[in-house]
Amino acid sequence: MIPNIIFIVLLGGSFIFGQSPLWPTDAGRSLSSNFGEFRDNHFHMGLDIKTNGKEGFPVYAVADGFISRMVANFNGYGKALYLTTNENNIAVYSHLSRFSPILENALEAQQMRQMRYHVDRSFSPTDFPVKRGDVIGYTGNTGASSAPHLHFELRDMNNRPLNPLSHGFSLPDRIAPTAQEIAFIPLFSDTWINGNPLPQTFPLFRDRGGIYYLPDTINCSGTIGLAIKVFDRRQGASNVYQLYRVELLVDNNLKYDLIYDQLDYDQSRYVNTVVDYRLKRLNLGEFQKLYRLDDYPKLTIHKSKENGILTLPPGYHDLQIRVFDQAGNSSTIKGTVFINPPSKMKIESISRSNEDITFHVQPAFGSIPIESVTAYSFTPYGFADEQVDPLEIIARGKDYSIRFDRRKIERKIIQFIGVNKLGAYALPIHWAADNTARDILDVNAELKLSQVEDGLFLQVQTSVYSDANVALKIHKPNRIYDIPLLQVQPTVFLSSRTSPVIFDNMNYIEVVLTAKAVPGEIRKERIIKFKKKPSLAIPGKTVTVLSNDRLCSIRATSNSVYDTTILWIDVVENNTVPTPGNQLSKVYQLQPFELPLKDSIQIGIRYSKGLKDEKHLGIYTYDSENEHWTYLPTYNRVKRQVLTASASSLDAVTVIQDLTPPVIRKVFPENNGFYNYRDVQTLRAIVDDELSGIDSREEALAMVLDGNRLIIAYQPVKKELSYRLATPLEAGPHELVISIADQSGNVTTKTIKFAVD
Repeated sequence: MIPNIIFIVLLGGSFIFGQSPLWPTDAGRSLSSNFGEFRDNHFHMGLDIKTNGKEGFPVYAVADGFISRMVANFNGYGKALYLTTNENNIAVYSHLSRFSPILENALEAQQMRQMRYHVDRSFSPTDFPVKRGDVIGYTGNTGASSAPHLHFELRDMNNRPLNPLSHGFSLPDRIAPTAQEIAFIPLFSDTWINGNPLPQTFPLFRDRGGIYYLPDTINCSGTIGLAIKVFDRRQGASNVYQLYRVELLVDNNLKYDLIYDQLDYDQSRYVNTVVDYRLKRLNLGEFQKLYRLDDYPKLTIHKSKENGILTLPPGYHDLQIRVFDQAGNSSTIKGTVFINPPSKMKIESISRSNEDITFHVQPAFGSIPIESVTAYSFTPYGFADEQVDPLEIIARGKDYSIRFDRRKIERKIIQFIGVNKLGAYALPIHWAADNTARDILDVNAELKLSQVEDGLFLQVQTSVYSDANVALKIHKPNRIYDIPLLQVQPTVFLSSRTSPVIFDNMNYIEVVLTAKAVPGEIRKERIIKFKKKPSLAIPGKTVTVLSNDRLCSIRATSNSVYDTTILWIDVVENNTVPTPGNQLSKVYQLQPFELPLKDSIQIGIRYSKGLKDEKHLGIYTYDSENEHWTYLPTYNRVKRQVLTASASSLDAVTVIQDLTPPVIRKVFPENNGFYNYRDVQTLRAIVDDELSGIDSREEALAMVLDGNRLIIAYQPVKKELSYRLATPLEAGPHELVISIADQSGNVTTKTIKFAVD
């Protein structure tokens, strides 16, 4: 049935054109990127066609129509043409090196008229009509392009991007998508995944028939969402591509359906509601969500009425996920989900000798016997050590005993994970050898808040193992809230999913360690107070969040968050020191780090009076993926001594002073050079800046030849300034003055004297 559906989609797409469209270039049909791929805060809206690392391949009118728009820009699409077809669709050709002669002349005339490189000009149907197959330009590497290629888009009459591969531009493909991992995401406070309330990821295993399977039956309870890490390939290329379609079925009933057939520019910023943002921020990869929360917008790729959120009745359920590429190749993921609340068990040591220790295992409640128990050892400081294999397991009706080599578990903390005969996981139990637990006065604790879907987890991690009771309390002006904790590891205690509302108007949070009662002694208690004061952010309202030292602020607008959440600011104790540059403030981590923003937030950092007269100050955010500081366009409110900037994600920020001017590394012609006039056709300069980066605004970059300012091009990835001479230089001496600025306002000027004959 599915192949028929795919065929109908492909057939329907062919009617966009009156006749079969022409492939847009003869450079080749290999792709480096396809439609719908996830990019930073947006979708990829077209095809990136490889040009073998070269520029200058002709690009063709894919259908009869007219050139309706031309653009020349330093960033974005660079030099681009928009072709409106006779069917009122729009084909977009980006990163071109040049246009056809008649269009290039029109561009240059417009540039000369306004004395600017940047052009954005629209045309009528009679200005530049074209026929299918006409050469309209040549491939290049202009704009925000990291290598020569052609970015090609197809849009409908309303300017909405369409997948070219499902609308007439088909490519041969024999390789089915590859599935790697699946994630189970708890969506409500009562949800458990294999006895754990946190999201869990599992590898997928492929059999000889090509079917992917879950590693085992997954025990869940409550409401869950699924996400998959999957990619597509094509023969002859090492690139990975976005899938085309995915279906989620439970017990053969369709629960979710995605098709990357059409997107919308107004929806592009919602990409982080489709990819699992938390897993991505934790560097676990890109997982495609198979559910949509009510607070998230419905996008054009969401085809079914079902939202994919699963609340299943108790028992076993068949899970099936079908993934398709554009050519109809498919892969299937299968597995079983067992819906049952986590069980509980009792474990006690019943005998020990110099060589071994034996434990008695039994279910804590009910009559379902324990099927298996897995033991893991941890150091007293909470570091995972190894899985401990038992010496012997003896069944005793519903119970059984398990014997371990004493040498492997002495001076360790052992975590037992049990599964009953139905497949329900038990909550973890911890056992420690004698004299392993530390006195509570020697124990410190850290508090972490972790953002998940529709809530947060509070995590307490102690510095060393203790057998004390660990409690968490939220203090408000008129009430104290006790937050129950589950010991998920020997030194890690986790709350259930907690509503952000509980943090509203909060004074402080405290962790209370209470030692075990000892007959005849006063019961000891240790209280550790945390000064975190999150602020509640609500859609439709504006809120300002301050750091504890009141020097850093976040201002969330009415459109910054998707749902009610909390925002707070931590101080980073150990940070990467910027080189070069002077760090002039603390490093502040905007939290929660894992929260996808709906729209940008405003950041403010106050500086001291002693810096009031300093120049070239900016707010920088830390790029953890590339491990460097990135400049945010900053406004200095001198009277208030505050720097402000806008950000689209919650990262670490600080104030850095950039006093290092940009560098002009390589120039042609060279200073004091002597050339034949035929050899000087293009003037070039490679520029760079180590901290804030080159300012790519047109007014910040200049080439002046013999006193005349040139209309130059700039490629921001290659960091190259260039100017192609329209006519040969006259024989004799010439002077070229190059001026560049970085984003902090530092300026470098270089004068080149050369001669031609």
